[in-house]
Amino acid sequence: MRSLTIGAWLVAAMACPATAQELVEPAAREVLERMGTHLTGLQAYELTADTGMEIVLDTDQKLLVGGTAVYHVRQPNRLKVELRTDVAQREFFFDGTSATYVSPGDGFYAQVADAPATIGEMLEHAAQRHGLAFPVADLLAWNSGAEWMGRITEGFRVGQTRIGDVVADHWAYRIDNQDLELWIPVEGSPLPLRISTVDRQDLTHPRFTATLSWNEAADPADAIFSFTPAEGMTAIPLASTDLALEAPR
Repeated sequence: MRSLTIGAWLVAAMACPATAQELVEPAAREVLERMGTHLTGLQAYELTADTGMEIVLDTDQKLLVGGTAVYHVRQPNRLKVELRTDVAQREFFFDGTSATYVSPGDGFYAQVADAPATIGEMLEHAAQRHGLAFPVADLLAWNSGAEWMGRITEGFRVGQTRIGDVVADHWAYRIDNQDLELWIPVEGSPLPLRISTVDRQDLTHPRFTATLSWNEAADPADAIFSFTPAEGMTAIPLASTDLALEAPR
């Protein structure tokens, strides 16, 4: 009897549905809707993401850059981000009026021009105008989910696993030019414990993964969202073509 390799067995076990109507399983939509409803209902929380990102060099060598991102959130317009990776340390402050991007180790900070009114708008503005990308930012900017649902072309349950002490379902999606995987607890809070994405627009198909820890009872004070430069820090301009303070992805 010819044996299947592990890769071939997985392909056979998760063969695509036969028709376009079946490419998105109803349960895959429902779990995403539950997650979105719960997430948008949170007024304040803290999120820690232990991240790993594939960086592809000009020689086609892939590097796995690890890091941690800590988010302090108060809806609709308070956000602090602390980023630490193998190669960089950054901070971001948004107090509803002004936004500041900081490189504390280098002693530089930059103001984001024309800060919008909400967290979601602020993150989009920072990405589109200044090229600043934050890990798992789509979760912070999640709205009703209607826009996401219209972009999903495939969605199915892969199986079940355990993340720490929690049993989670593993879900896979295709959204535009991105492959998305979510690991969501079977019981309790429907917020994801792990997320993985693959950028299919990039010919090298780099993968990003993050293990998530949520504190839904957090109540961050207003002072945490405002930035005051330490003595000796220097303000510099921040533009979309300025790579001096490019955020780690």
